[in-house]
Amino acid sequence: MFHSWVVFFIAGSIPLNMIFLHDQFQYWKTASQITKNIIQDTKLYIPDGAQEINIYYVNMPDGVYGQKNFSWPNAYLFRNGIPEAFPLAYPQLKIGLIKAYRTADNGVLTSHEHQFMTRDQLSDLGMSKSNLLLEFDPTIKTIRKLAE
Repeated sequence: MFHSWVVFFIAGSIPLNMIFLHDQFQYWKTASQITKNIIQDTKLYIPDGAQEINIYYVNMPDGVYGQKNFSWPNAYLFRNGIPEAFPLAYPQLKIGLIKAYRTADNGVLTSHEHQFMTRDQLSDLGMSKSNLLLEFDPTIKTIRKLAE
């Protein structure tokens, strides 16, 4: 009798696990596409021949969240890896500082590890020609350059 229950439980859990894995695959597929978009689009915004340009990412998403949000993402994006991601993809480019910031009005769930800045502080940071400010836009799932 016990073995019948074990077999029944295992057989019944297989379809549920398949649904769960399919959903997780979709979240990670979305996270992968967003990551690729950000890395490729960052290179497009770097001027040719730029030396020691500083890249500041604003409101980078912490992850891809599902319908049932339990306060953690279903697939992570750039929680801690922003400074390492771009130099790994393009080691030939001379990049100075790479840092992530967040604002209060972002509409994106960001990591609390990213330093908070106001829009005025970001405007001041963008005054320098050696600084490149890129903000995540959730509608296009990639970054765009902040107006100077």
